[in-house]
Amino acid sequence: MNIWPVLGGLLAITLEYLYRRGLTWAPPSCFIVVPIALVLSYSISRTLQGSPTMLSGLIYFSVITTVLRIGVAFLLLGDPVRPTTLVAAGALLLATSINLVWR
Repeated sequence: MNIWPVLGGLLAITLEYLYRRGLTWAPPSCFIVVPIALVLSYSISRTLQGSPTMLSGLIYFSVITTVLRIGVAFLLLGDPVRPTTLVAAGALLLATSINLVWR
């Protein structure tokens, strides 16, 4: 696995966190948001290009993003983590495990 899914997950969660803190696409803050969004798009494309299949690339990106989302919601924002989010994280981890064993 390469570093691109991790970078993409970190950037996606960073944008979500900044949005929750009030940063928008308006002109004063667009100089922060637009470059992060461009690098996020590039990292997602590199994730899909570097993975054996498109599905495995999306699974890797989704696992990292979901785990980081749970961490940010619980630790930084103080939001409760819903059971459906935990079920989704478990299903993605199961899919990743099956993908690694299946090869």
